[in-house]
Amino acid sequence: MSGWVAQVARVPTGHGEWWMAWGDGGLVASARTHREVERRARGAGATRVEAGDPGAAPTDPDWARLPRGFRGRALMACHALRRGEVITYAELAVRAGSPGAAR
Repeated sequence: MSGWVAQVARVPTGHGEWWMAWGDGGLVASARTHREVERRARGAGATRVEAGDPGAAPTDPDWARLPRGFRGRALMACHALRRGEVITYAELAVRAGSPGAAR
């Protein structure tokens, strides 16, 4: 996937305000600081980052631009959790298909 433009904005969430980055396909990064979310968006392939509308931030990830391997599978397993569901890192590793990967 060649370069694309990431939109970034500070968005209120259930965990306080977070910086979010997204493209046409969905959310690609979140972080506590603008600098970190921009770094992560560029790591996902964005060639340019510009200010976005916080109200336009998507809630679903752009799976095509997110990490592969265990990290990507762990993100998918987290996304599949029901609101309020709590599991251990070990259980997350199992759900991600890598039992014993929790550190």
